Amino acid sequence: MPYPEQLKHLRRIREMDPSEALRVFSGADGHREIRSSSAVNLPGRADTLARYCPVVNELVRRAQAGRILRREEKVVLFYAVGLLDEGCRALHDILEPCPDYRFEKVQRQAARLKPAPISCLKIRELLPEITASVGCNCSFDLRGGRYPSPVLHAAPHLVPVSDAFAPPENAPVRDVARRYIDLRLHLEEMSTALGRLERELDARFQKKKIHGLKIDRITLTREEHEGRVAWRMERT
Repeated sequence: MPYPEQLKHLRRIREMDPSEALRVFSGADGHREIRSSSAVNLPGRADTLARYCPVVNELVRRAQAGRILRREEKVVLFYAVGLLDEGCRALHDILEPCPDYRFEKVQRQAARLKPAPISCLKIRELLPEITASVGCNCSFDLRGGRYPSPVLHAAPHLVPVSDAFAPPENAPVRDVARRYIDLRLHLEEMSTALGRLERELDARFQKKKIHGLKIDRITLTREEHEGRVAWRMERT
């Protein structure tokens, strides 16, 4: 079957590593599956991420269907999948069916990534229509100061804790300022998330006519003073 836009298809052809070519054509990996346009076999941690994060899964599906992804959609993929694989194999596997895919461009952009996985809050800000439609409500263990990020599904150690924001001794002032900005943005995201949860809790507590709830060893209590609602946590 001929390709409707043959020049675009030809531009997507890229050089293959000799060892990879030898492995494929010699049959060293056994039966080689021909995947459909909506499925892709991602390497290791990237596959785990795509299986557990519904947003990443949806973006992979769109790319494999041959759609041109928006800038915001690519940002999510680069700062989630792109940080898992130093060789960028997963990113190339995902984006290759896209009409605007360029091997060199993906390599260049991936090389400039900062080691800061995208947060779930940022994803909701960038892709509100997708997060609302696929059920973006994963629950993570955030002990140790980590922030919610889809990367926690596959490589928790890549998500920095609060200590990681502390600058090394004698660091340049620009590095200190950059870490300060990163921490402030993280704090703003967490503050926004807490505000939304507090409003949701307030509505649920009033509907059920309860004032407290015990979760594991922590008791959460709703208190109201002069028309203002506050939340108190006590370890029991």
